[in-house]
Amino acid sequence: MQKINHKAVFLIFILEMVFGFLWYSAAPASLLNATHSSLALSDMGYFLLVSFTLACLLLTYFSAWLLNKFSVASWSDRFLALVGIWMFCVLPNFIFISVYFDIEKVNIVYMLAFGFFCTSLNALILPLWRSSRSIFKS
Repeated sequence: MQKINHKAVFLIFILEMVFGFLWYSAAPASLLNATHSSLALSDMGYFLLVSFTLACLLLTYFSAWLLNKFSVASWSDRFLALVGIWMFCVLPNFIFISVYFDIEKVNIVYMLAFGFFCTSLNALILPLWRSSRSIFKS
């Protein structure tokens, strides 16, 4: 049984943070209040920053754990499994919520873009960069 590759999880987490801050700086004006129009940490709020960081880290660790539980060995099957989970679990729920709350289409695409980017990173890097096997059995 393979273990979780913590180096890959850390790399994905750093890439998600960098992209996340760039993503936040390009937010549509209709999504942000006038007080949150800049990227300054004082304007963003510490709770939002900690929540965002924790959510990215948990998503990456959950994806790595889930891939360890799959019995398929090929990269393409693992890639399709992670993208399929996002496509058939996250996407329908988000579409239902956006229709229910009558969110604008620009905001829907903007919010889905970050989730799809994180899922794509997980699906590309985690199956390719597995944890090295140890000669010692646990």
